Amino acid sequence: YVAVWRRQEGKVQEVMRERSLWGTKLQKMSWRVDVATRSRHVEEISEPCAIVELEMAKPSVQHPEVVRFEMDREGLASLQGQVSKLRSLLSSL
Repeated sequence: YVAVWRRQEGKVQEVMRERSLWGTKLQKMSWRVDVATRSRHVEEISEPCAIVELEMAKPSVQHPEVVRFEMDREGLASLQGQVSKLRSLLSSL
């Protein structure tokens, strides 16, 4: 039994992890930064903007849901702060 467990432990853990998910999970994340470099009018040149695309998968749905959004500097700074808090919380568990 021990020999079989050692060989199959990783597969069993992966199957159990997949079965324990009940909500959506992040499958893929992609991003880019858009910057206007030239315009007829200086007023039209805007701040850089981060465009983010997330692919969210649900266990019971075959095709992932795609979520797209834009963030400015302030939004990105806020997101970084929230991720730092989450990282701290997870590492304390």
